[in-house]
Amino acid sequence: MQNRKRTPIEIYNERASQQDFCPLKDISDYFIYFILNAEDLMFYAHKGINIYAIRLGLRALFKNGSTNGCSTITQQTVKNLYFTFERSWTRKIKEALLALQFENQLSKDQILELYLNIIYFDNGQYGISNTSRFYFGKTPKEL
Repeated sequence: MQNRKRTPIEIYNERASQQDFCPLKDISDYFIYFILNAEDLMFYAHKGINIYAIRLGLRALFKNGSTNGCSTITQQTVKNLYFTFERSWTRKIKEALLALQFENQLSKDQILELYLNIIYFDNGQYGISNTSRFYFGKTPKEL
């Protein structure tokens, strides 16, 4: 059998069936707003990549060698699911193409749910369920 990358829908369904998966409705609106403001203010407006942010990132790259802040939540989700954390233009291009595929196959809420359930929050904590209990002793809805 040939080894193939799973589709965004297959990944979402697999993750959503896991016991510690936390649906968006079970996460505090305040926390969701915090994440959107910190990570991707235009999340619900773009189609997986933010051309304006990429332009700013390229400008920063040529000015001081840094591209921080030009990845969308969709791109970060793709990076965490498919790639290592190597920094290369090839990876960024593949990441952007996969982000477009995710945006075509999943809703914005599904992408945000995936992101919040896989993202690393430091101190060995992955996903909002584990993180909210670890740091605050609360459920994600109570944050």
